[in-house]
Order: sequence, then C-alpha cells, then structure tokens
Amino acid sequence: MALERIRQLKSHLTAQSSGLAALEVKRPDDVVITMAVRSPQCKSKKGALKDTGSDELLTSMFKAAIQKSQIDPSLIGDICVGTVLAPGAMYQARGAAIAAGIPVTTPIQVVNRFCSSGLMAVTTVANQIKAGQIEVGLAVGVESMSANPDMGAPPLSEEILAHSTAKDCKEPMGWTSENVANDFAVTREEMDQWAAASFQRASHAQLAGFFKPEIVPIEAF
Repeated sequence: MALERIRQLKSHLTAQSSGLAALEVKRPDDVVITMAVRSPQCKSKKGALKDTGSDELLTSMFKAAIQKSQIDPSLIGDICVGTVLAPGAMYQARGAAIAAGIPVTTPIQVVNRFCSSGLMAVTTVANQIKAGQIEVGLAVGVESMSANPDMGAPPLSEEILAHSTAKDCKEPMGWTSENVANDFAVTREEMDQWAAASFQRASHAQLAGFFKPEIVPIEAF
C-alpha cells in the first residue's frame, strides 16, 4: 500500500496523461476536502474589517462552514485553528465554535507555525483522519493584523542571543525575504513583475466571479 501511494504521488509530478488517472483513483484511506470558504481579505488598520476581532471572524466562518457543508455539527470530531498573534486564541476559538452552534463536546485545538499556521491546521486534521482518530474535522486559519499587529520577537535570553544561529530567530520577515532573494539571485525587477502579474490575475478572477462561491460576507458586530 505504501509503495503504491508513493507511485501515485510521483505520477502527480509528471507531465504524463496517466497522472490525472492516478489522481482520480479512489482508495479507502483517502482524506478529502469537501468544502472550503473564506472571509474577504482587507487591509490592516484601514479595511472594512479593521474593527472586527478574530473571535467575530471565527464565529462567522464556523457558521458559514456548517451552512455550506450541510453537515451535522455533532459529526465534527475535532477542530484545529491556525493563528499566530491573537492572545488567548484558544478562548476565542472555543467560544466562537460554541456560539456558532458546534456542540460543547467537540474538542478544539490551536496551532502556531507562523505564516503556515492555516496550512498546519489542515495538515493536522488530515493526519487525525488518516490515523483513524476522527472521521470528520474542521480546519481554520484566522488572523487580525488590525487587532493584533506583529510587534516582532519578544526578548530572548542571553544564552540564545550568544548563539550565532539561534539569535537569527528574531529576524523579521522582511530580512528573511531579502536573504532568500539574495540566495536565489532574484532581482527586484523580477519580483515587481511577478507581484504585478499576481495582482492582475487576482483582480481578474475576482471581477469574473471565480471566488464568489467561497467568499463569505462578514457582518461586523
């Protein structure tokens, strides 16, 4: 079974027509995403959701997930919320889930892997299903840069700061971006061209209504 799975995954990376056929093969241990929704993306401190807290965003998204999936909330075996900056995130997530109509018997957890926190939430739920711990799970990513701006790393001990590599954990993301650009010889012109093309594609997709099924309107309290 393991070797067959490896061959299947390898086929996804090839340009052969058999790749799609392998992808469409159904297996008893498949883990699938059946529904995905998101809130609008707004500017920090200036956007339409600048006064809407993470707990309000979570409550709205939990309600939308239940409504769009048409699932019985009692079937949700676990909820995983990926978030970075919100203090007391576990309290917010738990309260939002219950307020949205999810039973108090449904457990919830919070993970923080910085920019990959939302993806980590999806991975965590998928792994739980794969391991047979649950059959249905809900993965969420949430962040409000308006309510919880990134203030950088906290003070670290002298022992950490004295370590030549460990001290780099305090580097802000901007520095990391510059280092990556230097390591891979990516010029500013190339980055600007790529960014412009990305925004143009996103704008076109938005205007064409491609995102309409997945974007949930948020009513601020």
